[in-house]
Amino acid sequence: MPSTFNLEELIERFNDDFSSQRLDQVMSYFAEQSEFKDLNGKTAKGKNAIKKAFQRLFDGAYGKVTFIPKNMFVDQEKRQANFVWACQHEMLSSASLNLPNKFLFKALKIRNGSAFFWHGVDYFIFDEELKIISKQTYGKAAFAQFIKGHFSNK
Repeated sequence: MPSTFNLEELIERFNDDFSSQRLDQVMSYFAEQSEFKDLNGKTAKGKNAIKKAFQRLFDGAYGKVTFIPKNMFVDQEKRQANFVWACQHEMLSSASLNLPNKFLFKALKIRNGSAFFWHGVDYFIFDEELKIISKQTYGKAAFAQFIKGHFSNK
């Protein structure tokens, strides 16, 4: 990637691919020896483990998930960034889900309704080739607060 490449643009592309459910494209942003720490503190090390950690989300167990950007803080020199977002869930259909994912989907829908969101932040660290070597996800509370309805920046 060119040395003038902007990390903010890279994260925006990553977010677009993530929100569009393009798992293979999302994985192309990660270095082979990267790590992902989820909001529950579980760590996946290496691209295969990270892909496995993302799989349930991309399979639809949490509905259609879209990360709506709220703010971003980038340190281009240190190759680090904080991406602040609202995570919108649309609980559309569980027809194609396997039994465990269908159970999770239905439980979330009963508890939160057909649309809900929560707030969080991703902390990214990139290597010299601008591949993600660490992605850490944090929720606004110890347990993500799901809010019924659709998120609005207003």
